[in-house]
Amino acid sequence: MHHMNSPINHISVDMCNGLEFSHVNITAPMESPNTNGIDISGSSNVFVHSSTIQTGNDCIAINSGSSFVNNISDIFCGSSHGIRKHRVMRGRSYP
Repeated sequence: MHHMNSPINHISVDMCNGLEFSHVNITAPMESPNTNGIDISGSSNVFVHSSTIQTGNDCIAINSGSSFVNNISDIFCGSSHGIRKHRVMRGRSYP
Protein backbone atom coordinates (compact mmCIF):
# COMPACT_ATOMS: atom_id res chain seq x y z
CA MET A 1 0.00 0.00 0.00
CA HIS A 2 1.27 3.49 -0.83
CA HIS A 3 -0.26 6.48 0.95
CA MET A 4 0.87 9.94 -0.13
CA ASN A 5 0.44 13.61 0.90
CA SER A 6 -2.35 13.37 3.47
CA PRO A 7 -3.22 16.76 5.01
CA ILE A 8 -3.18 15.17 8.50
CA ASN A 9 -2.54 11.65 9.90
CA HIS A 10 -2.10 9.15 7.12
CA ILE A 11 -3.39 6.11 9.01
CA SER A 12 -5.27 6.40 12.32
CA VAL A 13 -5.82 3.34 14.50
CA ASP A 14 -8.31 3.76 17.34
CA MET A 15 -9.77 1.10 19.65
CA CYS A 16 -8.35 -1.85 17.70
CA ASN A 17 -6.85 -5.15 18.84
CA GLY A 18 -4.58 -7.49 16.90
CA LEU A 19 -3.74 -5.33 13.89
CA GLU A 20 -0.75 -5.80 11.55
CA PHE A 21 0.75 -3.34 9.05
CA SER A 22 3.49 -4.48 6.68
CA HIS A 23 4.99 -3.26 3.42
CA VAL A 24 3.35 0.15 3.82
CA ASN A 25 4.90 3.15 2.06
CA ILE A 26 3.80 6.53 3.44
CA THR A 27 5.18 9.85 2.15
CA ALA A 28 4.53 13.54 2.79
CA PRO A 29 6.73 16.62 2.43
CA MET A 30 9.06 17.17 5.41
CA GLU A 31 7.56 20.60 6.06
CA SER A 32 3.94 19.31 6.33
CA PRO A 33 2.72 19.78 9.91
CA ASN A 34 0.77 17.11 11.82
CA THR A 35 1.25 14.41 9.23
CA ASN A 36 1.87 11.39 11.44
CA GLY A 37 2.43 8.24 9.43
CA ILE A 38 0.60 5.79 11.69
CA ASP A 39 -1.23 7.22 14.72
CA ILE A 40 -2.18 4.56 17.29
CA SER A 41 -4.65 5.37 20.13
CA GLY A 42 -6.54 3.18 22.57
CA SER A 43 -5.36 0.03 20.80
CA SER A 44 -3.48 -3.13 21.73
CA ASN A 45 -1.37 -5.81 20.06
CA VAL A 46 -0.44 -3.69 17.04
CA PHE A 47 2.43 -4.97 14.87
CA VAL A 48 4.13 -2.65 12.36
CA HIS A 49 7.00 -3.95 10.23
CA SER A 50 8.80 -3.87 6.89
CA SER A 51 7.62 -0.37 5.97
CA THR A 52 8.87 3.06 4.87
CA ILE A 53 7.34 6.12 6.51
CA GLN A 54 8.57 9.60 5.54
CA THR A 55 6.37 12.38 6.91
CA GLY A 56 6.56 15.88 8.37
CA ASN A 57 5.78 14.72 11.91
CA ASP A 58 5.94 11.37 13.76
CA CYS A 59 6.70 8.25 11.78
CA ILE A 60 4.61 6.25 14.27
CA ALA A 61 2.81 7.88 17.22
CA ILE A 62 1.76 5.60 20.07
CA ASN A 63 -0.81 7.49 22.15
CA SER A 64 -2.57 7.07 25.48
CA GLY A 65 -4.77 4.08 26.04
CA SER A 66 -2.56 1.85 23.90
CA SER A 67 -0.93 -1.30 25.22
CA PHE A 68 1.31 -4.05 23.92
CA VAL A 69 2.45 -2.00 20.93
CA ASN A 70 5.91 -3.51 21.13
CA ASN A 71 6.15 -5.26 17.78
CA ILE A 72 7.70 -2.54 15.63
CA SER A 73 10.57 -3.61 13.39
CA ASP A 74 12.27 -2.97 10.07
CA ILE A 75 10.89 0.58 9.72
CA PHE A 76 12.62 3.31 7.72
CA CYS A 77 11.41 6.62 9.19
CA GLY A 78 13.07 8.98 6.73
CA SER A 79 12.86 12.67 7.63
CA SER A 80 10.18 12.33 10.32
CA HIS A 81 10.48 12.69 14.11
CA GLY A 82 10.75 8.93 14.46
CA ILE A 83 8.69 6.65 16.65
CA ARG A 84 7.15 8.50 19.59
CA LYS A 85 5.44 7.19 22.65
CA HIS A 86 3.06 9.85 24.00
CA ARG A 87 2.02 9.76 27.66
CA VAL A 88 0.08 7.14 29.62
CA MET A 89 0.69 3.71 28.17
CA ARG A 90 -0.60 0.46 29.66
CA GLY A 91 1.32 -2.81 29.57
CA ARG A 92 4.55 -3.22 27.65
CA SER A 93 5.16 -0.69 24.94
CA TYR A 94 7.74 0.14 22.33
CA PRO A 95 10.97 0.92 24.25
